[in-house]
Amino acid sequence: SQGGDAALMSAVATMSMTRGTGNSGPGTPAGNSGGVGGASGEGASGGAAMKGSSVVGASSTGAADPISGVSGGSSGETVPSFRSFSTSVNHSMGGIENVDSIILIYDLDRDETFFRLENHWLPLIERCYNGELPVIVAGNKMDLFLPSSTAGVTDEQVLARSRQQIVSLMQRFRFIRQCIKCSAKNLLRVDEVFLKAQQAVLYPFTPLYDLDVGRLSEDCQRAFTRIFRMYDRDHDGLLSHSELDRFQHETFHVPVYERDLTGWKKVVTRNNPNEEVVRDGKFTVAGFLAIFDVFISQNRLDVPWQALRKFGYDDNLSLHVPESVYRGPEDASWSLTPSARRFLTDLFHQFDSDHDGILSLEDIDAIFSIIPEPSLPPWHPIRSRELFGEFFSSPSMPSVELPRSESFGDLGISQSLSASGITIVSGDSFPSVDMSSIDRASLVSTPLSYLDWMGLWHTVSVISPATARAELFRLGHIEDGRTGKRRRGKKKSVTPSYESTPDSTLPSRELRVLLLGSPSSGKTALINSWCGRVKKPLDTRKTKKPMTSNTFVRLKRKNPKSNKGDEYETVVVHFIITEVPE
Repeated sequence: SQGGDAALMSAVATMSMTRGTGNSGPGTPAGNSGGVGGASGEGASGGAAMKGSSVVGASSTGAADPISGVSGGSSGETVPSFRSFSTSVNHSMGGIENVDSIILIYDLDRDETFFRLENHWLPLIERCYNGELPVIVAGNKMDLFLPSSTAGVTDEQVLARSRQQIVSLMQRFRFIRQCIKCSAKNLLRVDEVFLKAQQAVLYPFTPLYDLDVGRLSEDCQRAFTRIFRMYDRDHDGLLSHSELDRFQHETFHVPVYERDLTGWKKVVTRNNPNEEVVRDGKFTVAGFLAIFDVFISQNRLDVPWQALRKFGYDDNLSLHVPESVYRGPEDASWSLTPSARRFLTDLFHQFDSDHDGILSLEDIDAIFSIIPEPSLPPWHPIRSRELFGEFFSSPSMPSVELPRSESFGDLGISQSLSASGITIVSGDSFPSVDMSSIDRASLVSTPLSYLDWMGLWHTVSVISPATARAELFRLGHIEDGRTGKRRRGKKKSVTPSYESTPDSTLPSRELRVLLLGSPSSGKTALINSWCGRVKKPLDTRKTKKPMTSNTFVRLKRKNPKSNKGDEYETVVVHFIITEVPE
């Protein structure tokens, strides 16, 4: 149309293509080019309104060149013209198939082409592709565009009007990813047009950002919060310079300098005046998220996507659990590894918000907030049906609220086991109750002490060690498949910021118990009596599948290595009990 589009396509076919370059990681924010709707220079202005619109389909499966590979198939195919596109849409309302992105071109020197784009092409694309296809808007003939040519209007007024037109256009059609001025005649920013079309496919915008609420999407927040926890080595809920530097080095392979951190702190604080993004000179979770919000607002989507893909997230922000996690270390068994125990201990103390040795319901919700919906523990009936549906038994969920004042109290059990020289001094846990028929709205969970928390994880690991390892991976635990040691560095060099509860310092072991018996022989009643305070332990009902419950006892035994003042030591024994029907 008028030769401008043909010149652009001819330029792309003959020019020597070079890959665009930029910072490989989150450097100083002041050094970032571009923004929402602006690659550089004049930002989102895109150019004043103009003419001769045409459409180019861009497919990620086409030519291999990173910039010119925008055809719908092989390099020998012809790109459909805008006339055939319009004709096919008018007849079938289906648009062109096998298209991943679209470039819309208008003439900077003719206003009517911009209005044609706004009133015809963009609404047409929106109808055909439901607003899900990314669009790059290119203002061509930049070499001919002279703002001062408009009579009676200053250059500043023309440029301000063009910027406002572009902003209004992007607000109306949210699938527009960028507006760029270019010149096919002078080969000015032509490669950038096609590079941005490719990047719109490789680094999709929609999964990262919720335009309706103007912030990172829920899935994006979960993903980056999980990454934050993985590098919060001292579990203080903050990322220090060394922790952020470790993240930067392992993700982008470049260091982060003090001047960069200073710049980022100023930027995120200025952009988020109502949130605590920096505390004690360190980044909070909100501050860490705010850094990636800046990159997204500057249209540098490659930065967040590089980080997300490094940690196993796909284009839909679903976390891929590696096969090595399910397989476990070489010496894997049903027991939790020492590193998994340390991880769960650290998690308990970090999220015990009031430091009373009890995880409240809000604390438990916070721990599992990074799990995809439903964000619930693996022993919760809603999730356990999905996770353990194919296994022999399901975990029994705590269903009676634990009074805080009695969380570490003695149940009054005092039974001498003279043969073993062991005395049971206390035990408290929860009854085993079938919760499968209770819906989510009416389900009431319970606070958990440290030993109850560990007991439930032992229960999950007994039923399915692979599922337990996958759940820990989703919470941010990374374990070496060969040695069973975590790959997060030497733990001894990090001082936890919390005070340990007495029970978390006790040595422990786990015993797996199979309870066999004929139907109606009282197996469930026996477990109810043993595992918790139930007013009517004989009041039981049949369950669809066997249940696995847990309880624990604190034992005092002679310490063979003790000094004169430490003749006895306290040991915690977790019992994981599975009913086995006849």
